[in-house]
Order: sequence, then structure tokens, then C-alpha cells
Amino acid sequence: MVIKALKVGSDTVLAGIIRMVKEAQGKKAHIQHLADAIARIFVPVVIVIAMASFTGWLMSGHELKILYAFISMVSVLIIACPCALGLATPTAVMVSIGRAAEKGILIKDVNSLYRMRKVDVVVMDKTGTITYGKPQVAGSYPATFADEDLSVIYSAEQLSSHPFAQAVVRKFQSKKPAKVYFTSFTEHPGRGIEVVYEGNHYWLVSVKQAISMQVNFPALVAQQIERYQAEGYSIVCYVKNQVVEGVIAFADMPRESAARMVEQLIEAGVDVHLVSGDNENAAKRIAGQIGVMQYKANMFPEEKLAYVRELQQKGLKVAMVGDGINDAPALAVADVGIAIGTGTDIAIATAPITLLKGDLRKVVLVRRIAEKTIRVIRQNFFWAFVYNLVGIAFAAGLFYSLTGTLLNPMIAGAAMAFSSVSVVLNSLRLKKVV
Repeated sequence: MVIKALKVGSDTVLAGIIRMVKEAQGKKAHIQHLADAIARIFVPVVIVIAMASFTGWLMSGHELKILYAFISMVSVLIIACPCALGLATPTAVMVSIGRAAEKGILIKDVNSLYRMRKVDVVVMDKTGTITYGKPQVAGSYPATFADEDLSVIYSAEQLSSHPFAQAVVRKFQSKKPAKVYFTSFTEHPGRGIEVVYEGNHYWLVSVKQAISMQVNFPALVAQQIERYQAEGYSIVCYVKNQVVEGVIAFADMPRESAARMVEQLIEAGVDVHLVSGDNENAAKRIAGQIGVMQYKANMFPEEKLAYVRELQQKGLKVAMVGDGINDAPALAVADVGIAIGTGTDIAIATAPITLLKGDLRKVVLVRRIAEKTIRVIRQNFFWAFVYNLVGIAFAAGLFYSLTGTLLNPMIAGAAMAFSSVSVVLNSLRLKKVV
């Protein structure tokens, strides 16, 4: 067999998808941690307060004014050491990411947690995401393919990792079709397979792709396609030299966790949309089974990406859940990309969050983890601020007239350490509340 590379490097379809992924990732704004912004203001302010305290005691006329000036200045600097502020975010994030991993959720981008809690719409791919991705061949036309056609179909599908291809291999392997070797083989993500064998061009593509190729649909084939579509089956057309010689119908079932996930997201005020490369009736059938009201069918990878951008242009925060190469651009451009761990490597590499076991209820759990994490971070900041405000006041000697004494720098150091410990302990609560 001679393999000819028609496109290489940056000209390949995969390279194009990777380019779209990188472009989308490059447009995401980097979220600055709140602690960094606070520290930029807090540290200079504390230094000014320490110097003001030192100056105030020097000008006080107290008989121990020099000693008290140094004590107050040192105590302010010690007790105001922003350790608690610095620990407020990373400790909570570390605990929540660890807890998520225990639940089968891999979070690769911390900023995705911030964005997930604000998501308005979850857009979900159908095949392999909402469904198990293990479809069964429900029928074919003709009912029995000619030996050569069967060999071409079987050999071509063996070279693909698409769920439909795997279903065809499982269905026809008992017939033990002869192995054929192609002059060329091309897999077009989201569209289908193209092969050349003994001078003939063959395609295994969706109905939409076949129409876009302007192939000839014989009357009996067109009638069978209409029947399969009316029953909600997914369809692959077998095209030989621009003529549709046959069709294969597939049926897939939604995951048991899909309907419950949709219900919980809707209860939380989040809309759920289904997008699919399948025909209208197949998408409608699955959408109806899991309770999704809004769905889009016959979508190519770039159309899924465009749909996510369209929602974003309306001011909505969008999470995309997908598993395939054709989902990667949409996963990248979404505010939060969530990949199914049983999917393709490129989808997993693109998405900042991966559901390792494919349980869709984990989408709801990710949102809950995000909400709990941000709540704990805010609590940490609150207690760190309260501690610093009260501690600095004591250290500067504002309560000297009431207590008759200044805060000992050693006690200030102990109090500073206690504030850090309290932040860590509060963050550790995430292990129980998530």
C-alpha cells in the first residue's frame, strides 16, 4: 500500500482545529487573584500606619515615647503581615481541587472555578457526551451489502475511532468481510471518512455532508433516509463515486445521569442546550428523553463554535461539555470547557475541566464546588480583614488609654500565626461541605 500525504503540517484539518483552539484560548482574559490586588494597596498602607504610629509616639511626650514608638511600629508590621490574605485563596483552591479529584473531576485551570459559578448556559454535545457513545446499528439499506461494498465499509471504519465506526465494526465483524487496502484514507472530523480503492472514491458521511457534496440520492435510498430520520435514527451515507449506494442507521441511548443533570441545572437557574452533528429527529429524540427544550442539529465543528460565540455575544456565560475532536474548538472558546474523560485526547487537552468517569451529574457538582470555594475564599478575606483592622488598631496603641499597655510584639506574632491557621482551618471545611 502506498500512502500519499495530500496535506501536511499546518494545512491539515487537525492543525486547523488546533489553531482554532489556540486562538480561542488566547482570547480568554486572565483572572487576577483578589489577594494580589489587595496586597498592592494593603502593604503600603500598613507601612504608612507603622510610620505614623512611630511618629505619633515620638511626639506624644510620654516618658517612654522612644520605646513605645519602636514597640508600636514593630507590632504593627508583625501583626499586619498579610499571611492570612495570601493564604485565603490558595488554601481554598487547593482543598477544592483535591476534593474534586476525589470525586472524579480533574480541574486543570483554577480560573475555571471562578467562571463556572457564573455560568448561565450549559451547551452539550450529543453523541458520546449525553449518550454513551456506543451506538448500535439499527438497520441498513440495502439490508445486505454486496461483498465488495461490505469490505470497503468494514475496512474503512476499522481505521476510525468514531463511535459510529466502532458500531459498524461490531455489527459486521461476524460476517468476516475481506480486508481491503486503500490507495488513500482521510478522516474529516465532524464530517466523515473518504477513501480511494481500485480507482473508485468512497465516502461514509452524514446526510448533511452528502447533500453539501451534491451527490446523487436514488429514489429508494432517499425514501429510506426519510423513514430512518422520522424514527429518530442517526444516519451515515455510503457514497461511491458521487452516488449514495446505501445508508446505515444507528441508535444510541442517553446516559442514565443525563436527565437528572438537566433537571438539577434547570433548578439552579441554568439553561441546557443540546448541539449535535446528527439529523433533526435524532437530536430531538435525545433532547426529549432528557428534558432539554433547546437543541441544534446538523452542526459541523465550526458551527458549534459559532453557536457558543453567539450565546456569549448575548451576554451569557457559557459552559461547553463535549468529548470529541469536533467539540474541541467550542470547548476552547466557551467560558468553561468540560471534557468527558472517555472522549478524545484533544478534547481532554483543550478543556480546563475533565469528568474522568463520564458521570454527567458531576457537571452540577463542579458548579457546587465553584460556589462553595468562592464562598470560603470570601470568608477567609473577611476574617483576615477583621483581624488586621482590630490587630493594627491594638498594635498602634489606639486602645492604650483603655488598657494602659501596648501589644507585645511576641503576642502580635502569635496572633498573626493564629490568623493564618484560622484561614487554613476554614478552607479545610470544603472537604466536608463539598
